[in-house]
Amino acid sequence: MGYSEHQQENAGQQSTPLFLGLDLSTQQLKVIALQPANHSSSLETHSSFAVHFDSDLSHYNTRGGVTIQQETEDVDPENRGVVTTPVLMWIEALSLVLDRMKESAFPFERVQAISGAAQSWVIEAWYRKGGEPYPIEFLCLINIETQQHGSVYWSSNAREAFQAMETSSNRDLTLVEISKSAFTLYQSPIWQDTSTAAQCREIEEYLGTLDQGSNQELDLAKIRLHGQQRLAELTGSRAYERYTGSQILKIVQKCPDIYNSTKRISLVSSFLSSLLMGQYAMIDPGDGSGMNMLNIDSKTWDPLLTEFIGQGGAKNQIYRESKLSGTLEDRLGEVEGSGKKVQGVISKWFADQYGFRPDVNIVTFTGDNPATVMAMQAEQGDAIVSLGTSDTLLLYTNHHGLTPSLIDENNKENQANARLSVGYLCHPIDPRGYLMMYCAKNGSLAREKIRDLYADGKWDQFNRYLNDSMQSEHQSRSVGRKDDSFSRTGFYFFDREIWPPIKGVYRFQGEELVEEFGSESNGSSKQRANVLAVCESQFLAMRVRSSQGSTSAPTPSEKSLSPPGISRILATGGASSNRTILQLLSNVFGVPVLSMSDSEQKGAGSAGWGAARKAFLFGRQDIGTQADRTKSENSDFHQRRTDESGAITPDLEQTRIYVERIPEFLVHSGMALFHEHTWQLKAWARRTIWFFVVTGSLCAIVIPIFSIYRNEGDNARSVVEVGAQGVSHTGNYIHVVGSVASVDFEDKNFRVHFEFTPYGTLTGDDGILTESVVVSLFYTTLTFPDGQIMRAVDVTMPYMQGATIDYPFDSYKSYFEILANKERQRLHKIPVSLTFLGMLQSVEFVPTVRLSNLDLYKISIEIITRRSPTTIGFSLFIVLIMWMLSIAIGIIAIQVIRQHRMTDEHVLTLGITTLFALPALRETQPGIPAIGCAADVLGFYWNMAIIAIASILILMTSALRWKAPSIEKELKMIREQHDHQSKLIKEMVIPMPFPLTGGPFYDYQNKQTKMPSVAGGFLGTDHLDQRQHQYYHPCSHPGCSESGSERSSIHDLAHQGHYRHYLDHYSDEESLTARQDQRSTYSEAIKEPTSPYCNASPRQFHEDSNLANSNNNSSTNSNGSHCYNSGSSTLDTQYARRHESKPLSPSRLPDLMSQDRRAGNLSLRQAPGPIPEPAPLRGIRLH
Repeated sequence: MGYSEHQQENAGQQSTPLFLGLDLSTQQLKVIALQPANHSSSLETHSSFAVHFDSDLSHYNTRGGVTIQQETEDVDPENRGVVTTPVLMWIEALSLVLDRMKESAFPFERVQAISGAAQSWVIEAWYRKGGEPYPIEFLCLINIETQQHGSVYWSSNAREAFQAMETSSNRDLTLVEISKSAFTLYQSPIWQDTSTAAQCREIEEYLGTLDQGSNQELDLAKIRLHGQQRLAELTGSRAYERYTGSQILKIVQKCPDIYNSTKRISLVSSFLSSLLMGQYAMIDPGDGSGMNMLNIDSKTWDPLLTEFIGQGGAKNQIYRESKLSGTLEDRLGEVEGSGKKVQGVISKWFADQYGFRPDVNIVTFTGDNPATVMAMQAEQGDAIVSLGTSDTLLLYTNHHGLTPSLIDENNKENQANARLSVGYLCHPIDPRGYLMMYCAKNGSLAREKIRDLYADGKWDQFNRYLNDSMQSEHQSRSVGRKDDSFSRTGFYFFDREIWPPIKGVYRFQGEELVEEFGSESNGSSKQRANVLAVCESQFLAMRVRSSQGSTSAPTPSEKSLSPPGISRILATGGASSNRTILQLLSNVFGVPVLSMSDSEQKGAGSAGWGAARKAFLFGRQDIGTQADRTKSENSDFHQRRTDESGAITPDLEQTRIYVERIPEFLVHSGMALFHEHTWQLKAWARRTIWFFVVTGSLCAIVIPIFSIYRNEGDNARSVVEVGAQGVSHTGNYIHVVGSVASVDFEDKNFRVHFEFTPYGTLTGDDGILTESVVVSLFYTTLTFPDGQIMRAVDVTMPYMQGATIDYPFDSYKSYFEILANKERQRLHKIPVSLTFLGMLQSVEFVPTVRLSNLDLYKISIEIITRRSPTTIGFSLFIVLIMWMLSIAIGIIAIQVIRQHRMTDEHVLTLGITTLFALPALRETQPGIPAIGCAADVLGFYWNMAIIAIASILILMTSALRWKAPSIEKELKMIREQHDHQSKLIKEMVIPMPFPLTGGPFYDYQNKQTKMPSVAGGFLGTDHLDQRQHQYYHPCSHPGCSESGSERSSIHDLAHQGHYRHYLDHYSDEESLTARQDQRSTYSEAIKEPTSPYCNASPRQFHEDSNLANSNNNSSTNSNGSHCYNSGSSTLDTQYARRHESKPLSPSRLPDLMSQDRRAGNLSLRQAPGPIPEPAPLRGIRLH
């Protein structure tokens, strides 16, 4: 939803001019109106409005204001990572936000000028950290803050649309209706697009090839590196996927028809200003620096790049086939080199529709980073540091540090890549100025991660550690720099960093890479060291990168404590309100730091503010000449320069130490990069080794198993053939086929299925026997009468040898004979042949021919049956698993016995569960017989015994070592519970733990009876923060009922376990020593419950005086409070004396107290002696 903060206008402000700023960011379009404060050059917010794309323009179906190409399998890999935004959505958003302003009776007639700035990904991270985004506010001109790098493609119909905006007859048409045919590409690529990696590589390789000439010795990687350096020299930065040049090259290559139809290409900033003017707007050099096509020195389009991109690249031949018309420079138009020009006035359509004056000036729009510099009113030497999700440094300088000589000197690849991590932009209004930009991806997210890990998630604790570390560490370093224990550097790259391009946490102590700082893993020094290291490394990296733009390295005699060219830091972003972090930033750089979060103006320091200031300086109606504009600009600079009252100044002694640490920091940075490369190489080697190990192991397992399977298959398909060739010539014979149907190792037999096929005169053509045949199979005789077919029969044959007790190595032997003759002629034998088949899984048959007489009338076969190799191997594998489980349980039992500690219930549960799971695991062995086989002897018996004995030993050890918890242990548990709660609750300070469930309390300071404000609990911390507490005591005022509060006070105090409390009731004038002495006395009493403890408070709960007097254990100290000696130092020991002889468990104390209250043995009464006037209660602190 849009919002409005329209302010009521005073009578004296009716004539004050207004200046609008349009912030076209990724997710919304925001407009802010500013006006001069009291007719001066200072500006103040008048009103602001916004349109959110996803909610207010949901019919465009964007998410986060963008349209993302779905990366499915059928999508071309080159089109993955495409992110665009509908152009018509931007146009409709402009109309909608102006409509909302009109509905709010916004005074459009007071607007004098419009200008703008582009918001990119870096600034998006800056201003979205720390809760709400920074409001982007603009000055008295209309200033447009848009997305940097995004591009819009106008068609030939654009001029007709511009002409329609100047015609009154089109007043009833919407802006979308007028502009809907003015574009060739309705989905504009924006800064989030990452689909142009191939185009970036092509541009860099092209320049690298030109740079090297005929040198063919360099490989492709070095050619590309030289191309990156050459591109940075020309345009200020290497090629990036989001930059406009690579986006245009992709359109030329993939969509040449669209490129041919395009008459003008605008950045998003110049597109929006073109809409407002009704004519094409020129691109300014600050925003054009993010295109990889603008020459950073001449501030004109570089012909080498525009020709290469306009022709579709060196590897593309489409331009020859499609005959691309026109040049890219013609489509880009001229560059507005000064950045200060009033390019035109607002179009007639906006004047008629909303009531703008027809002479509203439109000042050149710029990018977000240049606008931020203007918002800070930075001068040369000012560095803008944004401490947001990504940490960014912008330095206003008069040179870009990318001369050819410097690039040629970077003969080392790492040095060249480090230099390329810094980019340069043109200054928005200074023709000789440049903006050096360095961005680190791990900014506030890394600091927050360290805060959560080492400072309990609290910024206060983080700041304390950081402040303490800045003192102690630097003192130690200044005393002895040779001690490696104080030479600590940490790199915390939780996301892959831009430079160095590594990911991970690297800690260096001296020259050694360590897992953690300090010798104690849980010591407080570890927390302080990590908190300091994360901030130091981030700021030292900024300082080192900011020095890369210097034209020469300073000699030792010239070395300054501050980096070259930096005289002041202007801090913005979420962490700019943390003065402890800013103090370290000032110490590292050695220059003052100004926080823009201290500004009273909302949004001051944002890119929108800078764009509005640009509009104010160069677009006001009262500025007639360029000299007037220069005078106004200089006056504004002077005002900002002198306003440094809240600056944080550096500790130069610490700065000197950081300067000395820079070489060490660079060494550690190189070691981290080397370690990353080494780790990557080792990871590659490990992956390769594992690949070969796994592949070799699989081959070693699969190939033998497959061979066994093939052998078993061959064995199953055909075991033996006997007599087939010998009987074929005899004419009359019977062929017998026997196949094993089943095996029963328990009953020691196997069943064979026999089929008979007669040949010769024994059968006719139809297979019917011509005469009766008798076949003898072992002890079985089969008779087949004539006139019938020889039917198949199943015969069960016994095993003569073998037993299941040998499983899985059991083997069985059997044999049978085959004999055939004619029934009527018993002596007339019939020749036979035999084929024996084994068709069973997990069983192996080995047949052997025992007897085959010469006339082939009788065949005798011996068959050995045994388990297959696969079955034996799987059975042994199960035995191995059982041994591993039992050994593991046994080791656990030994550790339990040796460590002399109570047993974890999970250990005992594991042993018992495994004991019952082992029989089920045994049954998974294929075909295993009942208990008692060889496999059981090999493992099962012993495994069951080991696990059972181990479980029994664990149980007995737990029983023997069990002890009833003592009162000291229970008190220790209470203290540990309180310590744990104190970590979860921020400095939990509560008032005196008097319950508020009973009667009224008497306020001694105001001398009046008060009712409790909160029922059923203690006073809350919010009351304490408001400083509304008074010292309350059980009411002793005449006429005040005591019963309710007395009955519950000690009970609740004891029930809550507050054995260790102290009253911090002293006034501000009393010494801190007295309070510390009281706490020391209290601490000793807690450590030893029977030690003397005397409460120094003039107000205290006491036990019944009858109880104290009967024990003769109490006395009264000088201030009137009771002091109990060792015989009655605590409530629990006194109740133990009354109710039982041994120390009382705190868990029983409330019940015994309740019994005494009902019996009338317990009451509250005021301490004897005079009661001094108490000071306001500060509270009770739980330790």
